[in-house]
Amino acid sequence: MTLNNLGNLYRDRHDVAAAQAAYDEALHIRRRLADANPDTYLPDVAMTLNNLGNLYRDRHDVAAAQAAYDEAFHIYRRLAAANPDTYLPKVAMTLNNLAVLYRDRHDLAAAQAAYDEALHIRRRLADANPDTYLPDLAMTLNNLAVLYSDRHDLAAAQAAYDEALHIRRRLADANPDTYLPDLAMTLNNLGNLYRDRHDVAAAQAAYDEAFHIYRRLAAANPDTYLPDLAMTLNNLGNLYRDRHDVAAAQAAYDEAFHIYRRLAAANPDTYLPKVATTLNNLGNLYRDRHDVAAAQAAYDEALHIRRRLADANPDTYLPDLAMTLNNLAVLYSDRHDLAAAQAAYDEALDIRRRLARTNPETYLPKFSGTAVNLSIFYLQNLPDRDKSLAHAGEALAAAWPFVEVLPACLEHARAILQIVEAWGVDAEAFFEETLKTTETN
Repeated sequence: MTLNNLGNLYRDRHDVAAAQAAYDEALHIRRRLADANPDTYLPDVAMTLNNLGNLYRDRHDVAAAQAAYDEAFHIYRRLAAANPDTYLPKVAMTLNNLAVLYRDRHDLAAAQAAYDEALHIRRRLADANPDTYLPDLAMTLNNLAVLYSDRHDLAAAQAAYDEALHIRRRLADANPDTYLPDLAMTLNNLGNLYRDRHDVAAAQAAYDEAFHIYRRLAAANPDTYLPDLAMTLNNLGNLYRDRHDVAAAQAAYDEAFHIYRRLAAANPDTYLPKVATTLNNLGNLYRDRHDVAAAQAAYDEALHIRRRLADANPDTYLPDLAMTLNNLAVLYSDRHDLAAAQAAYDEALDIRRRLARTNPETYLPKFSGTAVNLSIFYLQNLPDRDKSLAHAGEALAAAWPFVEVLPACLEHARAILQIVEAWGVDAEAFFEETLKTTETN
């Protein structure tokens, strides 16, 4: 037990190498014990496998995480068949972890199925024993809400977040030391949802409350909570940028960047992706301020990091690479470097097209955004009627299924209308023909 617990302690402190060593030794011992006495020691094997799965996921080693979770799940499933009172909670825990992994892999259907089963189990457990299982129910509700947001079901996301928030507020009122971090996480996630819905005041209130909680927690325990503080600072920076409060956005991004830069120096596997995200956000802000040189430097460093990450783990990081390429292309267009803009747009569009083929629900809106940008590029920067209208058609077909649920896709459709009219094309006929062709295909 001591080695497994040590591994948990090291993981909480983000000491990945020490956690790996402790878990590996614990698993080796527990496997030998379980070979000799499975009734007694198989549960311990499953526990360490689950913890290893969490560690592998932190390190973005998806295959190793999948293998560890799968083995733990099958052990717990067999144990629960014989002793459900003891092991059904463990089944639900592993299902929740598997769902998080599936979401990381953008396998939204598998994530939904795993969360749904975990939620069903945890509701029954919480009904029978709320003191013990309400925190687990709130965790799965929070995670489900994130998934609903990914799937653009904002009403379902709101309902799940609201229920999770209600539970976590009650828990934090009774036991703040234990549950304030969970409350802050749901508040941060709710801020993301409100921002997606363009409810700026609600987003600000949610982020602010999360920020103040994380600031206090990080002051007392920086090793554990500085990453969460940086996450909320980054989100606040995005919101301030939406509100054109450039000074506040700059301050929030800068603090997040310096935190992540320090964390990445000690643990690059975990925090370099966060450094790249913040650099990308800073690049957007610098571009808004017309500081082209600073924007170029920030995007270039983000691109360099994301290319390396995508080379090593394309399933996880190709979407981020496409985002930075798209942003760089916009900057190149601003600088009238049309060849560089065209190359960056083409690469971003190619990545997003491939991603949308395998996961249209997640990536068609992003594909639509890049296609709109290319259509505008061939309208304004490098006039080519056929290419501009072709990309407008691609963008419309990709955006149309989401125009009623995603404000960004509605904006894409409006931009396409303006592009088509600028070329002197009958917009109604263009929309009708494009959508009819899409339905036929």
